[in-house]
Amino acid sequence: MNLILKDQLSKTSIRYVLELSGPDHMGIFINPLKDRKIKAWSFHYTPLRLDWKPPYFIYFSYGKDSTP
Repeated sequence: MNLILKDQLSKTSIRYVLELSGPDHMGIFINPLKDRKIKAWSFHYTPLRLDWKPPYFIYFSYGKDSTP
């Protein structure tokens, strides 16, 4: 995982752009620091929309086509 960009959008909001590479099946856990919240991401939005509690588990899997 590589940090591509960290952008301070306001006093209370930061955008992180990360690049992740690896095998065709992998998972990551995302756990915000205490009193922090993830407002949006480019993964499936259900965990945020339904206000699931962290840590969030993201599982990547693909077959022949590895495009995003």
